[in-house]
Amino acid sequence: MPLAAEQPSPGSISVPVVVIVLLIGATIFGLGYARAVMVRALTDFKATKAAVPGLRKAFWKSTWTLIKIGFVVSLIAVAMGFWVAHDVRTGDAKPQPSPSHSSKPKRRSCPQLTPPPVVEPHESRSIV
Repeated sequence: MPLAAEQPSPGSISVPVVVIVLLIGATIFGLGYARAVMVRALTDFKATKAAVPGLRKAFWKSTWTLIKIGFVVSLIAVAMGFWVAHDVRTGDAKPQPSPSHSSKPKRRSCPQLTPPPVVEPHESRSIV
């Protein structure tokens, strides 16, 4: 008995086709998502690259401003140091407090307590 070629049933073909269509759709979706991420990254990169010269200029401007302020502050500190050293070396008269005209009661001092006298023991003399 010759075997007749079997015809595949319509239900058995639909499962592999559905799986292949889903894999193709997932691949297209993944590639589209990756392309969108790359386009966004390129846009951000171009914007950042365009902003770099301005940011670099602002950085150096603030750096030099800080250096100038530090230099001026250090000059003022050195000048004040020389000024203080000059006053010490020349022996400028220091201001003295003026006498007070208010009468303040003087403090009483406690009487000094003297320690009791030390008594030396007598030598005993024996009469022999």
